[in-house]
Amino acid sequence: MPRIVEFPIPEERSARLHWLTWYQKELVYVDNKFDDQRNGHDEEMRTQGISDESFWFRQIFQYVPRARLMGLDTPNGRQALAKMCMTAIGCLESCLRVHGPLPEPGQPSGYITDWTDAPKISDAERALYGDRRTT
Repeated sequence: MPRIVEFPIPEERSARLHWLTWYQKELVYVDNKFDDQRNGHDEEMRTQGISDESFWFRQIFQYVPRARLMGLDTPNGRQALAKMCMTAIGCLESCLRVHGPLPEPGQPSGYITDWTDAPKISDAERALYGDRRTT
């Protein structure tokens, strides 16, 4: 995997860069583990969204009690928090495949502007998982 950051890292950004490096490596693990389940995950998104009883809600929030129990001052507690973030990102990716792209970035919450130059879902991903958008 190519390096995205040259060292030394400015101290005020070291936590973000640590997280992004971890994220890149965790993504390889997640993709290998869940690639064959994406169709089912997208169907869950389509039918249940993120309701309280939905697959995605349960998957994301299973990690909060773990992080609390283990404590954020422990590696296992921090991992649980990071896994929650990774699962939320997986939920977002499923949402994008099912419902379409995000609005323009850099806006306050609730201020929706079309993101006209947004990257599109790749033809390769669409070929693998299909175009599941409902609109």
